[in-house]
Amino acid sequence: MKRISEALEEKEIINAAIIQHVKQYIHKKYPQYSSQERARVFAKALQQMIEQSLPDYDEEAKVLIRSRLLQRHMSASSFQLTALHILEASLEVVPAIDSKAELLQWLKEKTPIQGELLESLVEELLVESLPEEPAAASEEPPPPPIREKKSPKKLQPKMLASVCTVIAGLLLVFYLFSSPFLKEDAADVSHQLEGETVVAEPPLEEEAVTGPPNALPANLQFQLINENMLHEWLTGRDSLLADEPYFSAILQTAQEFNVHPLLLFAITGQEQGFVPRTHERAETIANNPFNVFHSWQDFNTDVKESSEIAARTVVNLSENRPPDIDPIQWINRKYAEDENWWRGVRALFEQLRRDVQQIEQHIGKEADIAS
Repeated sequence: MKRISEALEEKEIINAAIIQHVKQYIHKKYPQYSSQERARVFAKALQQMIEQSLPDYDEEAKVLIRSRLLQRHMSASSFQLTALHILEASLEVVPAIDSKAELLQWLKEKTPIQGELLESLVEELLVESLPEEPAAASEEPPPPPIREKKSPKKLQPKMLASVCTVIAGLLLVFYLFSSPFLKEDAADVSHQLEGETVVAEPPLEEEAVTGPPNALPANLQFQLINENMLHEWLTGRDSLLADEPYFSAILQTAQEFNVHPLLLFAITGQEQGFVPRTHERAETIANNPFNVFHSWQDFNTDVKESSEIAARTVVNLSENRPPDIDPIQWINRKYAEDENWWRGVRALFEQLRRDVQQIEQHIGKEADIAS
């Protein structure tokens, strides 16, 4: 249990930085919304982020787990959620006999422990989660422990809806109390929840969140992403770019130049295979994984400078693109000599978009609910 706990405790699902990103995005994207409307979009986005991080249980189990996580780990001003918190809540809510396959698959994705060792550790976890059997009041030896427990009583539709309402309410209150933009909300939470409209404060300057405007299409401009999921994705590929200062430097540059962070990482994948740790010169290559100014051998200062040069090149080369040409293909004409370079970058970018959660996806899906 200790090995699994230590690995899961390092996997943050939600933290202060992610919450701040979500709030900034909502404030910028929907400046016309009232405080209550923004709070509802925020609540739905966080619910979806939590749900995507849960094992593949049925919907009822997921609702119960989400409720337990929120009640335990969210205060009026902070909310930090790790994979260990999810494991603990799962073991309390889902019967051991029903959860082995889903839990095993989830742990394979969340920990470096694999194979028979992981299976044996999961067996131990499930046994430990079972309630103790009372001793039999007879002289006969007690029967061997039964490795199952009764399924929780099936929630009625009304009760399930009530739990969902509680979850949404908790997230609404959290947003209203913790938002740095809505100072009046904490003193007026009850009115907000009753649906009264509050005039929104002026939105953040767009450039402060996304960087300066450029000719890239919207889907290649800066987007807020789930940084924890990207970090896990790079770690799974044994990429040195998951480490600091490389990881944060590339993300910061993406925002400063209004370039999608996954596009910059996709370029490092095409140029240097995301810089595998096993390469004998990995730390040197990571200073210039974009191969700006020909290659990392010819130009090698630090990752912040090379990422800025790469981003500036991408932005400049995106100008004057004919409408019928792929934007990455248009960049290819001067960024790389290989005329098929853009195909590799495009494939990696799309894979990253599928595998790494974009905060915009969660927010955009729920925006109509608030309007």
